[in-house]
Parts: sequence; structure tokens; C-alpha cells
Amino acid sequence: MPGLLDILTQATSGATPGLLGNVGVQQGKPSGILGDFGATPNQRVADAFAQMPPEMMRGMGFAQPSSQAPDENFSAAVSAVGQKYPVLAPHLKNTAVSYGQPNGPNDNRQLEFYSPGEPDNPTPGKIHVQIFNKDLKGDDLGNSIAGDMLHHLGGVDPTNGKPIDPAFYALKRELGAARGPMHQRIDRDAYERDLAAPYGAGEYGDWDQRSRLDAYVRAGLFPEQNPDWYRSDDFFNPQMHGVFDKMRSYLTKPTSTQQPSSGQLPPGLAQLLLGMMSPQGQQIPPMNGQAPQMAQTSYGQR
Repeated sequence: MPGLLDILTQATSGATPGLLGNVGVQQGKPSGILGDFGATPNQRVADAFAQMPPEMMRGMGFAQPSSQAPDENFSAAVSAVGQKYPVLAPHLKNTAVSYGQPNGPNDNRQLEFYSPGEPDNPTPGKIHVQIFNKDLKGDDLGNSIAGDMLHHLGGVDPTNGKPIDPAFYALKRELGAARGPMHQRIDRDAYERDLAAPYGAGEYGDWDQRSRLDAYVRAGLFPEQNPDWYRSDDFFNPQMHGVFDKMRSYLTKPTSTQQPSSGQLPPGLAQLLLGMMSPQGQQIPPMNGQAPQMAQTSYGQR
């Protein structure tokens, strides 16, 4: 590993030899130990320190800045999303979440979604959600991640051309069919803007399915994360509100792998347990073709 003198000497090569090897001379007067070096004094010193290994910087009492954002563990937020929206839970197992680096001062993105097969996906083969707004915390962060995951849930698998989730895909198409003339005019204007943008838009139907309808879904289900969509109180018509209600029910319903919340055992398990508790291990037959219910005991108020 090069020493401090070696780094400073290399950074100031070509200057008049001095106290630290090649310390420059300005207008016939020698510079200080860490003064002006050569023809571009301040830059040479800055470059020299920038080349120092981190352990040398720490030993000198300096903290070397990092060009990368600090590592963040989003596992708690992702887990909370899966618990709140059980339908998303299996897909979240193949999802990476990270902070993104804005492209400039005018980059006002909140999040960016990458499907597993996108060429610029930071984690190829996995769903990737990048967070650009580092102020997102708690429910705001969770709802933002959930909203972006709906890109995937309502999308089409490019390997076989089939919907990722047929039920949610059908609801998204139902939402699209509920749009009125006002929405169609606004959508056409949005398409023309995207078409003229550097990233383009492609064919209208494809753009509508993979981009525009997803924006409607996020705005209707997560209005606080998409306030710009509420141009008026009646922007979404009653038919669209009805579809949003169906989507909420679908996203929050317990899956078959979750414990039922009613306090009753699944019929198959109840029948098995009753059979195990019957004399001589004999099965108790179902009553009226239905699985028997476990006895409920009320303890009243304490």
C-alpha cells in the first residue's frame, strides 16, 4: 500500500523539490507543507487525498465520503406488505428493494419498478423496486411498495403470454372498460406525451395495459401516494369505484396458507380431530353432508 509521501509526491510530480518531495514553488516563494502544489494547487491536494486508502484517511482523523447510499434493510417493510396484502406475499419472496440514485435535480421519481426480465434490472431474474424518495417511512413506504407491486400482479408473463394473476388481471381490464370519454381524452394526451419522450411509449394498447391502467390502479387504491390524480371529486366514476372495492377485497383476503380468522378450524381438520377423539378411534360421520363444527364454549364476561 503506498504511503502518504508517495501519494503526495505522485500528485505533485513536476514541481520543484521541497520539504515533502515535490512541494511546488509559487512566484519564487516556497509553499507550505500542505500548501499549493504545482500549477493547479488546490486540485492536486484534493486529488491526493481522494486517492488515499480508507484506513489511511481514518488514521489521519478524516472520514472518507462514500459515493454509495447507505445499505438499507427493507425486510420489515416488505414483510408488513405481505401481511396486509396476502395475495402479494408469494411475489414478494422474489422481490428486491433498494434505494435508487436520481439522474439529476429534475428527477422527481418516487419509485421505479423493474420486472424480472428487464435488461436494466439491478437484480436480473427478480422483481426490483427502487426507492428514490428517501423520506418514505412506515405506512407510506409500505403502500408505495405495494402500489408498485401491482405492476407485476396485473401484468403478463412474457415467457408464456399468460397473466401473472388471472383474477387481478381481469379486474384491471374491468377497470379499463369502466373509463368514460373524459378519461379516454386524458389518456390519449398522456400517450402523446410519452410517445414524444426519449423513452417512447410503443403501441397504444400495450402502453395502456402495462403503464396507464397501472397508474389508475395505484391512484384508486393508494390515493395518498398519488394525490396528483385527484383532479376532482368525481374523477373516478361509480363503476370504477366499484372495481376498486373488488380489488381491495381481493388483495386483502386471506390465502389458503393463512390461519382462518373466524376462530373455527377448517372442516377437514375438524373432522380429523373429532375422529381421533371418538371411542375406539371411530370416525364421526359428517352431519347432513357437512363437516361437524367444534363445540364452542362461552365464558361470559370476566
